[in-house]
Amino acid sequence: MPAANPANNAPLAWSGLVWSDVAQVGGAHDPLPAALLAEWVAGHLGGPDDVTLASRVARVVVCGNSRVAVADHHLAAAKLSKEALERIHGPMNDLDALLSQMAAAAPVDVMPGATDPSGHWLPQQPMPACVLPQASRFSTLRRCANPHEC
Repeated sequence: MPAANPANNAPLAWSGLVWSDVAQVGGAHDPLPAALLAEWVAGHLGGPDDVTLASRVARVVVCGNSRVAVADHHLAAAKLSKEALERIHGPMNDLDALLSQMAAAAPVDVMPGATDPSGHWLPQQPMPACVLPQASRFSTLRRCANPHEC
């Protein structure tokens, strides 16, 4: 049953949150905006009106490009440096933690995009569970194909 609007006691409608280019700000990896949104969805950020609005989110749909693309020069070496490994794995670890936090608060659909670890042939298959080990533990996380129908 939807929550009641305190102003006129009318029920509030449920809503979905559609999100693309999760961790990209100006082409660089910046986890702060994504972390703030995850905190908001969980109801831990903002005032009473924000918490009420966040409680109405019935589903979060992550529409691809959930990580920054890895530069080719990081992948060209026969043996990857520690810095290159961090540039590859760091954004995915951040995404995994972010999706875990969101999946604890609301159902989440994750659809791959061009920069995600999935094939580039359409339809793109869901990201493997081993790429998101923490988030995949939640039954509210659905790894979906692209294109995806809710």
